[in-house]
Amino acid sequence: MDWHKQQMDKFREFRSKRFSKVGKLFLKLKISANIMTGFSFLCGILAVVFLFQNYGLFLLFAALHLIGDGLDGVIARVSKTTKFGDYFEHICDGLIVLFILVRIGFYTSDYLFFIVAGLYFWYQTIYFFSRCQAPAVFTRSLTLVLLALYLPGVISITTNILLIILLVNGVVSLYSLARQLQYFVSLSRRD
Repeated sequence: MDWHKQQMDKFREFRSKRFSKVGKLFLKLKISANIMTGFSFLCGILAVVFLFQNYGLFLLFAALHLIGDGLDGVIARVSKTTKFGDYFEHICDGLIVLFILVRIGFYTSDYLFFIVAGLYFWYQTIYFFSRCQAPAVFTRSLTLVLLALYLPGVISITTNILLIILLVNGVVSLYSLARQLQYFVSLSRRD
């Protein structure tokens, strides 16, 4: 198991234990994990819409997206996790990063963001069609945190943050694709 996945699993377990009462409260209010995922996705889409247009609204919806994303896992573990819910959550999270990369590409007119978005799309697609078994590193939270540091009107900070987002997502996409290739080669050797 990858170090990244181990750390994420430990964090999810900690979060589930600490916030199980909150998850039960949402279930009493008839808010399922999938409803929370949908809410989180909607907030993520709104964050992408307000990116580069209204910094305050971008921050608000990005924060709501991350909170909703954390709560959907808590609710799912308190109730009953489903394969559909797992897929739904991964697709929603992946689409947010993809939309962010495309949005930055249009904003900066830099074709490299579209190339990285394409690489990101491929490793996310492979991850999905492998039934979430092929190795993949996820960058959504880091990408949103970096964008929260983006300061409108401060050119040097803005340029550096967008470059860091490009590099992080590009390197992670290539790394994930390489690990997925390694995973499938090892599977073919077992057969």
